[in-house]
Amino acid sequence: PSPVVVLAGPAGSGKTHLASIWRARAGAVKVDVGRIGDCMASLGARPALIDDVDAGPVDEEGLFHLINAVRAVGSTLLLTARRFPSAWGVRLPDLASRLKAAAMIEIH
Repeated sequence: PSPVVVLAGPAGSGKTHLASIWRARAGAVKVDVGRIGDCMASLGARPALIDDVDAGPVDEEGLFHLINAVRAVGSTLLLTARRFPSAWGVRLPDLASRLKAAAMIEIH
């Protein structure tokens, strides 16, 4: 299974609610999409959650490094979004490649 999971669906579909339950059970760290680099040192091997990753500008380099860090320690990253990564306008080719390998789940 992929260490990166994208949970996508429209507003009000329950993504944040499901992610909150997962976060509590997994002991995950909530990461602010605009401050990914700031959390890298304190994350360690704990799972991470970025809610509404596509709500604003994405720190592409930070997200790329976070995905690599999660993979390196055998942890998990859950991303919630309204759209799948192919619609995010990702410009960094290495990040686009990592996101293509993520498990994609759509809810309505």
